[in-house]
Amino acid sequence: MNKCTLIAVVGASALASSWSVQAKVAEPGVHGKVTADMFWGSTKIRETRQEDDEIPVLAAQIEHDVPYLPNFRIRYTALDTQYIAHDKFDYTFYYRPLRTENLELDLGFTLTDYRNSFYEDTDTGESGDFDGIIFSWYANALIAVPNTNLAVIGEFDFGETSDIKSADLTAGLQYTFDLDSVDLVVRGGYRVLDYTFKEFDSKAYGFVDGWFVGGQVAF
Repeated sequence: MNKCTLIAVVGASALASSWSVQAKVAEPGVHGKVTADMFWGSTKIRETRQEDDEIPVLAAQIEHDVPYLPNFRIRYTALDTQYIAHDKFDYTFYYRPLRTENLELDLGFTLTDYRNSFYEDTDTGESGDFDGIIFSWYANALIAVPNTNLAVIGEFDFGETSDIKSADLTAGLQYTFDLDSVDLVVRGGYRVLDYTFKEFDSKAYGFVDGWFVGGQVAF
């Protein structure tokens, strides 16, 4: 699937009211979630702002009540600018150690697979790719505002290898529409992608940050 197609999918999802899940105690069984966001990212190489990009983000996950077996999510983030680009696939395995009426906490790890990547250091002219897999620690939290359908959301990935150090941070709000068979929620917030490329002669830095809107459907 090329990037234009992904943008069209995300756009259609937004027109149909993008969605997310409201914090609540999970019912027994297996549950699926599908997410579509549009991330307006502004890139920075070292300390200089460069291009902006409209970045489609698609994800799907499955949660269950099987003891000791982790839940799973796959997320795709496409970035395509002159000085930094990648297809980023996040394979996240996580547990749900805390579930209350107003609070959710997920903990686990992510295997991030960078493909079709490119980076150019604007100070030195060095360039190359950073294709490969990096192990990251993962945390996700949701705090519901009591007696409302509003919740605060936050997510964190951090990992490091001998070649690259990366962090992926998200913070925002979501509002739930409770339906009989699914939960639909509008969501939005701010996301930051931070990279340190250690394989260059001098450490090179990449940064992407900006607002996102979208949502999720849970069934």
